[in-house]
Amino acid sequence: MAIALPLSVLGLNVNGDLAGMTIYTRADGRKVMFPASPANKPPSPLQQLQRDRFRAALSTWRALPTAQKEHYENASLCLSLCATGLNVWISLCLADRGDLWKTLCVQSHLPLVRPPAL
Repeated sequence: MAIALPLSVLGLNVNGDLAGMTIYTRADGRKVMFPASPANKPPSPLQQLQRDRFRAALSTWRALPTAQKEHYENASLCLSLCATGLNVWISLCLADRGDLWKTLCVQSHLPLVRPPAL
């Protein structure tokens, strides 16, 4: 009897950058590989600003008490969000969506700390 295993189990499903090559799968299922190309110019001021905001959001997550991190993870799970608690936190920090935060609190019945607007 033959056993079918997905290629990812065998480590054959590769996407991203690997050994100086960029690899992705096209819509038709074929793999595309080409040499990775490093950035040829420094980031723009707006790119740097966004990177700094993301870095600040991540540092506020790391500073949260474990209980609050668990509340965000549990809210994400109980609301069937396609995101982790960390993803939700960063999204709220970057978008400053107080209405969305209130909705998460009400629907999850969890005392979520409001993320700072960055």
